[in-house]
Amino acid sequence: MQGIRYIAVFLLFMLSPGLTFGQSSAFNLSIQFLDHHDLSPLPYASFTIESSDTFAKANDEGKIHLNLPDSLKTIRGLVRYGCCLNNHIEFDIHSDTSIVFMLESHNEWMEDITVHSEEHHNHANVYIASAKLIEAADASFAQLTSHIPGITMISHGGQIAKPMIHGLYGHRLQIVNHSILHRDQDWGIEHAPDISPWAGSQVEIYTRSPAVRYGTSAMGGAYVISTPMPTSDVGHWHGSVVNSLHFNGLGAGLHGRISGAIAK
Repeated sequence: MQGIRYIAVFLLFMLSPGLTFGQSSAFNLSIQFLDHHDLSPLPYASFTIESSDTFAKANDEGKIHLNLPDSLKTIRGLVRYGCCLNNHIEFDIHSDTSIVFMLESHNEWMEDITVHSEEHHNHANVYIASAKLIEAADASFAQLTSHIPGITMISHGGQIAKPMIHGLYGHRLQIVNHSILHRDQDWGIEHAPDISPWAGSQVEIYTRSPAVRYGTSAMGGAYVISTPMPTSDVGHWHGSVVNSLHFNGLGAGLHGRISGAIAK
């Protein structure tokens, strides 16, 4: 029994060095980044080991400390600093090592930037010019656009009609007469818009998103009636007169418009 005990102790001592030798160790890698011109530290420079994706950024003194396994004998890395070019480096390491990188640092000055922009007018989905208004002199405001796809009218009797865009009418449509909002669309279908197509020389119809600029009442669309400003020719006046006659219901109408410039 005593001989067996000595053999066990001897084997224990024989195995101990092997166990110690099999343990993995590590080494320290210290890196410092300095400016090539004045040897000042370069903070926030970075170092990436490509094989392990290990990333480190330098402190205010331009230093990085890494703890690496001894199995990593050859280090391939990428050095970055600011807007300078990236540098690929490769070196061998076998023990604790300190390395100093001298980088070319310079300032990048950008030229002045000037931003040019233009105001784009939201073009109307439908535009009715003065010539079309003359052709439809005997039509009501709702009848004026009822032939356009997606736009119709809702009638109550033979003379009362309201415009309707994609099934929306009344308070869902907004009428703008020379920048003045009309609220009479809130009435029922027995009330027609109290505005004549001849209130202006052109009619613009906005639908969908372009109509939002005229407020929440323009969910279905907006009718914008306007008249271009007269020319600067003082003493020149322009105008037109159109008459209409209705045999069904016996009615007549006379429309006139005149515009010009007045000297101050």
